[in-house]
Amino acid sequence: MENLYFSSACFDGLGKEKFDSMIYEILPREFKGEDFYIGPSKGKDGGVDAQFLKSEKKQRVIQIKWREIIRQPLSKHMPEALKEFNDWVKAMLKNKNIGNCLFITNVPLSRKYSNLFQETIRINNNFHIQYWSFEELKNLLNKHSDLYYKYIEQLPNNLKAERDDYKKTIDELQRKKLIKRDSYSALKKIEQKFQQLFISNELKKKYYFAFLYLINPIYKGEKDKIKRGKLRKLFRITEKEEKSFINNLSKENLIEITGDLITVKNINEAKRILNEAIDNLKIDLGKIVNLFFE
Repeated sequence: MENLYFSSACFDGLGKEKFDSMIYEILPREFKGEDFYIGPSKGKDGGVDAQFLKSEKKQRVIQIKWREIIRQPLSKHMPEALKEFNDWVKAMLKNKNIGNCLFITNVPLSRKYSNLFQETIRINNNFHIQYWSFEELKNLLNKHSDLYYKYIEQLPNNLKAERDDYKKTIDELQRKKLIKRDSYSALKKIEQKFQQLFISNELKKKYYFAFLYLINPIYKGEKDKIKRGKLRKLFRITEKEEKSFINNLSKENLIEITGDLITVKNINEAKRILNEAIDNLKIDLGKIVNLFFE
């Protein structure tokens, strides 16, 4: 499986116009058999960015909201995105010809805000409401990877360099994969190798941080329970120890925690530690990467 790079701000370089164009290409692929047209746009009052015409003469209405994530902390983007969503749903309730609504935002949502979005949907059950946030868009671009290369390749130099560095690291790790492995036995062998290397919890925390970069961003809640479980198994740490690692890494300004969303903040330090593992510790990290992305 190809590892596509997504930072929480990966859509920033597109701007609203290109972001909308990307969405307009995704929509017909996901809603096949429906006639689609763009607009009209009505500004900040919960207006319509796109519509699908349903055969039963009810419309599927889509609202697209792009935000420049890097301009402010996610803790500010999330409540603002929720307000936009709630205001839009209220506006849509006034239209009796609407059968389905889809709200699209590039904002990553913590579990708290995902639940608040779901609560709005539960309360307003007069018609079918959906939303796509950063997580859903990431999954859709993994599914339609040609659109990833068409649009994310257009990132500004600073974000493109970050993505290219990530891809280079992943490629280097994958080249080290020498044999086709059985997942369970591979993990057991890697665990044993790690135990010979980690002589202290401080060293474990250091490498735990580097591995967060490989699966960045990651959620503390149910969304990434499997990935985090593999991390704990790899490092042989308990959930309590993992929580301590995460809290300390946040205090050291290496990661940012917004709700249950964890993003690597100091990417250069994470890459430095990964390179140390590749060059000095002689661990086949390619197998580890595959364990997380299989």
